[in-house]
Amino acid sequence: MKRIFYIFLVLIIGIVIFVWYAGAFEKIQITDTTDGPYVIAGLEHKGSYSKIPNTFMEVEKILGGLDIKMERTLGIYNDDPSKVEEADLRSFAAAIIEGDALNQIQALSATSLKLDTIENNSSLVVDLYARSAFSYMIYPMKVYPAFEQMMTEKGYTPAIAYEVYEVDHKNVRYVWQYSK
Repeated sequence: MKRIFYIFLVLIIGIVIFVWYAGAFEKIQITDTTDGPYVIAGLEHKGSYSKIPNTFMEVEKILGGLDIKMERTLGIYNDDPSKVEEADLRSFAAAIIEGDALNQIQALSATSLKLDTIENNSSLVVDLYARSAFSYMIYPMKVYPAFEQMMTEKGYTPAIAYEVYEVDHKNVRYVWQYSK
């Protein structure tokens, strides 16, 4: 009986350490600032947000054909998954076009990618480091409710919500632009 208890205890401790490492206990620090502008090129995605990495890979493949490296990506998540059926969730997987890649806007417009701009606007921002793939699931569950609470408290009108991913560094910026 003691052996089962110790196995169970080690299992629970292992789960707590894993969840801690993934960021479940990370403190959310919201900054009320501005964010943008961004020139983006991407593809629409419909369905589960967990499947959007496949759409990001399609974007990367198209950009690779133009010798453009994706250094920062941007995901726009249009729907609240608690209010919209998974199959109907709408999002946009994009690369941020910056630096020398801006000189290839003409070539980009000839691809299947949709070009768009996100303007500099008042925003609630949280910057976090994704230690594991699990972090990308935990952080939104913590960040967006905190954003909603602050929006309500300050009387802000929500606008576009998006996430900026630094591909090589695993930094994630959660942004919810608003108007007063």
